[in-house]
Amino acid sequence: AQRLAELSNQELTDLRNFYYHSIKNYTHWNNEGILVDKSPLNTIHVGFISLLFPQAKIVFMQRHPLDVCLSCFFQDFKMNSFMTNLSTMVKSAQTYNAMLGVWDKSVKALNLTVYQQSYEELVSHFEQETKQLYSYLNLEWGQNTLNYQKNLKNRGAISTPSYDQVNQPIYQTAKNRYKNYLPHLDEAIQILQPWIDYFDYEV
Repeated sequence: AQRLAELSNQELTDLRNFYYHSIKNYTHWNNEGILVDKSPLNTIHVGFISLLFPQAKIVFMQRHPLDVCLSCFFQDFKMNSFMTNLSTMVKSAQTYNAMLGVWDKSVKALNLTVYQQSYEELVSHFEQETKQLYSYLNLEWGQNTLNYQKNLKNRGAISTPSYDQVNQPIYQTAKNRYKNYLPHLDEAIQILQPWIDYFDYEV
């Protein structure tokens, strides 16, 4: 945090340019329109992001913490130094607990404006929730949002772990999925209970 506070304007400019150069390895974005960077690890870098891009709109995609960890645990991620943190439910819960701690402290310390989008509300009231999100982003909502499956055909290959879900209609079966595994979640619940309460969920 101290080093970030000491960054000069030139260093900030260099870092922004490095970011824009780097994302060309992952996207065809050509500096026009809106860039959405939805990397989950951005959660712990929100302070740095707000420093580099003070005009950026920040959206926190909220979901029941147990379902977040289960979703990660179920994915067949290619193993690397970070993914080892998701190899058990307990490790996933410890990792998410640490990430949310950094996120919460950063948002409060920097008084950041954040739009909090509930996953459960989004899948239950898709049109209403997306209209509100578009309003926050100063975007014009259109019927194309409801026809996302049709639009995806023009996107080409999707390389993220959610590739099989984004091609399906909105479904409710992933809400509160943790209930199916409660006998195995005691330790994870103990770790995540403060956040379950914080986001006004329950077990």
